[in-house]
Amino acid sequence: MDVLKGLTYTQVERLIETMSERTFRDGEVIIKQGDMGDTFYIVTEGAGVCTIKTDGTEKEVLQLQQYDYFGERALLSDAPRAASVKAIGKRVKCLHIAREAFEDVLGPLERIIDQDRRRREKAASLHQSNVASNFSAVNGSAAATALTGTKITDLQMTSSVTISEDHGAFSCFTIVKLASGPEEYGLKTIGKNQSIENKMATAISNERWLWSTLKEKDLPTAVIPKILATCCDINSLHVLCSPPIGGGFTQVVESFFGDLKAAGDREAHAKFYIGCALVALEFLHKEDTLYRALAPEQLLVNTSGYLQLADFRFSKRLRTRQDKTYTLCGTPDYMSPEQVNSSGHGLPTDVWSLGVMLYELVSGDVPFGNGDDNDLTTFAAITGHNSGGIKQIEGGSAALMSVINAMVDPVASKRPDPKKLMSDPWFGGVSFSNLAAGKMEAPHTAPINAAGPALVIDDRYNESFESSDTAWYDGF
Repeated sequence: MDVLKGLTYTQVERLIETMSERTFRDGEVIIKQGDMGDTFYIVTEGAGVCTIKTDGTEKEVLQLQQYDYFGERALLSDAPRAASVKAIGKRVKCLHIAREAFEDVLGPLERIIDQDRRRREKAASLHQSNVASNFSAVNGSAAATALTGTKITDLQMTSSVTISEDHGAFSCFTIVKLASGPEEYGLKTIGKNQSIENKMATAISNERWLWSTLKEKDLPTAVIPKILATCCDINSLHVLCSPPIGGGFTQVVESFFGDLKAAGDREAHAKFYIGCALVALEFLHKEDTLYRALAPEQLLVNTSGYLQLADFRFSKRLRTRQDKTYTLCGTPDYMSPEQVNSSGHGLPTDVWSLGVMLYELVSGDVPFGNGDDNDLTTFAAITGHNSGGIKQIEGGSAALMSVINAMVDPVASKRPDPKKLMSDPWFGGVSFSNLAAGKMEAPHTAPINAAGPALVIDDRYNESFESSDTAWYDGF
């Protein structure tokens, strides 16, 4: 009975969060044959040996290694243990959970086994329609039209991509190509179950619409990837874009900026990434589009190392450039005062968020809050901020502090727009035309994980979808 195969990724996460840990010494009996038991175990460190005693003779039947589990029959009913398990080695650690606690979290195991059977039967009956899902072009461009009719099974994976937990909660990225040509694309796969569980269904539907309506003629594809085609299968939604996504910006912040010791070096390299964001914002704001996702964990980089604005879940198309909206969304550390106090926010809120990120790239910390993950503390610091009140970054230039203070002015109307920021003295030497054209060399490129050629979608985003709530992805 392979009990864990009947669980979804989310169920496994909930189960592990509930389990307790226990350490056993070499030779210590973990469970004993014939004893009544109601506890299930997972080996997390070390090893164990499973033995069965018959007619007075004990025989080894199985070696247990890390992540193996035992005692699963105890989750079904009260019955004597069919075998014994002993710890092997200096230290063996196991997660364990009793049947009552298991059922409190996930319900009776019989129901899980039955649900798994029904999921597998449904997947088998619908397999042909899953395989036959075709991509549809989102616009009339030659690149998009060429992908019309492409099946998921026509794609070959060249690389897997590491992204932040914020994205990874509901989607994954891979780099793919068609067998018929060398051009690579970014494939974003969105799990339907994860979208609903993370309350992202409406936001993902909005993202597809808004992304596809951006004016292709003026789109700076070096910093905003072009959406080309989409398709929907039984369990997932898929988006093909170009250029391909190469990784999450969080990895750049941690592995690249984290290794730079001097503030001057961090400041010099920050110009590239903040410049990328300004090019993207100048275009989006001309389109009356508020982005609201300028935080490292929500930003990406392409395979050339350029910052990518490709998360439009929280974006909004305003009626005019002066229009305001009132929905509170985004990452708390990067929210503007007008977002926090619900007085109405518009395009200047993106400039505030970008100023916060610039401060973080150079200093290693955000300017508001005290790092205790308390949103109320952070919000109090944001709304209590006074003009010119950003503290000096050790080793940071006067020009840097001046531009940050301008970007995080508490009065939204006083913040410079992206076009004006491009002429700020701090950006001296940056060619925004070359940046928009992708002609500048990025200071860092994310390592790409070679893979393929068979396309493999992470099981988390391919869980069987059984919800009757389908209207949100109609027409995807």
